[in-house]
Amino acid sequence: MTTISGMTGFGRAEGAEGDWSWSVEARSVNGRNLEVRFRGPPGFDALERHAKAAAQARLSRGQVTLGVQAVRATLGAAALKVNQDILARYLTLANQLAEEGATPPSADGLLSLRGVLEAPEEVDYPEVRAAAEAAMAAAIDLALDALKISRDREGAQLLPVIADFIDRIEA
Repeated sequence: MTTISGMTGFGRAEGAEGDWSWSVEARSVNGRNLEVRFRGPPGFDALERHAKAAAQARLSRGQVTLGVQAVRATLGAAALKVNQDILARYLTLANQLAEEGATPPSADGLLSLRGVLEAPEEVDYPEVRAAAEAAMAAAIDLALDALKISRDREGAQLLPVIADFIDRIEA
């Protein structure tokens, strides 16, 4: 019996490596040719080439959207430092406004202003970034495999319907 593949589908995979964690989503809709769109985390540019090649290896048609959402574990509040110079400038301005009748700022309001809180520079060593990138690429493969399975299931559901239409036309 002939097998057909559907055009719409969804696949998802998640992973973690070192300080990084991520989720990958792959979606497809109908399209005459294969068109792959990719959105990934900054600094992991090689993932786009991998995603497009991996999609081409598995699929022949459709508009495929692949997205990688990656986050890095934070260092925690203990590692944050207050930039006293910037805070002093904000306080001077806030005091001037308060003298004119404005409500004085709250501590959380001041701490949320740009530049008041500073985190130490986060540096990735090349081998750490390479390991995270390789693991993200593997997650892209898993998401695309799940997408292919989803499309194959859709095709399996469509096959009897199409066969019935053909039988009616031939009758």
